[in-house]
Amino acid sequence: MLSLPGTLEDKIGILSDLLKPAKVESIFVTYRKITMKIHGSDLQIMKCLLTDPRMQVKDITKETSLLSKTVARRLEKIRENHILEFSILTNLSSMQLLGYIEFAVLIKTDVSHHRNIVERIYHELQEYLLFIPNGYEKEIIFAVFFCANIPAVNSVSRRLESYDGVNRVEVFITTSLVHYQDWLKRD
Repeated sequence: MLSLPGTLEDKIGILSDLLKPAKVESIFVTYRKITMKIHGSDLQIMKCLLTDPRMQVKDITKETSLLSKTVARRLEKIRENHILEFSILTNLSSMQLLGYIEFAVLIKTDVSHHRNIVERIYHELQEYLLFIPNGYEKEIIFAVFFCANIPAVNSVSRRLESYDGVNRVEVFITTSLVHYQDWLKRD
């Protein structure tokens, strides 16, 4: 793995220079420190879940030779501490064939309005909403939407901008996704 010297700000600056003429801003500005001690059994469980995220506890116990109580307890700890989270993975080529556009929205908010904005998105934009992953930042909401055309994308963006407490909305249309599961399994 490539490791760059310097601070986080230096790394963001280097990344910004590499992506020019694109504009990069600090999206996730803080790092959530893991307070849970990760055991070897946790890594075995995660490896199983990377192969099959729907794997049942009994199947994990067979695969890892751990006790079912241990697997259940460790899974609960992993979930509580947000060590491993899962989300929806879409097949972009299938969506494009059906005429849909998947797009991500980064919404910078006032902390006091965060919850209200998320509730409004679920209530008012549910026909376009794919998912909102769990976020740690209360100043940022990341959401993934889909719709049939660019005017609809603009409509969703303008609607979000109109919400009280929204400071800025940035829209990103997904063209490809790269997943490094082999790297995660290996490390």
